[in-house]
Amino acid sequence: MENSGLLVGGIHARITKTMAVLGLCPNVSKIDEYLWVGGINSPKLLAEQNFKVVIDLREAEDSKYKSFLRNHGVEYFNFQIPDRYGAPPNTLAQIVALINEKVGQNLKVLVHCNLGRGRSALVIAAYLVSRGMTLEEALKTVKKGRSVTYLNRRQMQSLTEFAEWSKQHPTVKQKKTSVV
Repeated sequence: MENSGLLVGGIHARITKTMAVLGLCPNVSKIDEYLWVGGINSPKLLAEQNFKVVIDLREAEDSKYKSFLRNHGVEYFNFQIPDRYGAPPNTLAQIVALINEKVGQNLKVLVHCNLGRGRSALVIAAYLVSRGMTLEEALKTVKKGRSVTYLNRRQMQSLTEFAEWSKQHPTVKQKKTSVV
């Protein structure tokens, strides 16, 4: 069963990457006015698109990428989540708190991983759950904004655990999300 999920996820990843290369899939997608999700982008492009905060979920911090963004007034944060895995509830809560803080300051935030379909979608969905959406509403909202979203079994389990955990550890809700 695990292997079939990996096979489907691998096929979906190749299709997503091909679509991005062909320009059929934008590498950043709007969730709301201040919150965006996507894959890895040129730091120059991110600065030109007026992102003020970049949350990178890739496993290794890229020092040149980080330096370029910071030199162009973009705050950079790296939370290392292994590809095709979820994150513990407390890690998701840290990232959600950061997003809450920055969106609450009306700053344009990009959450990204390599392709912008798994880890970054997981984090955006966790943020939306923390804002009061159900799991289903959060996933539907993320998929509406970014159609290539694909959470595998481990990522869905992580999101479910976060939703349960957040009921016991409510976060401060600063600003109601206005989804496009």
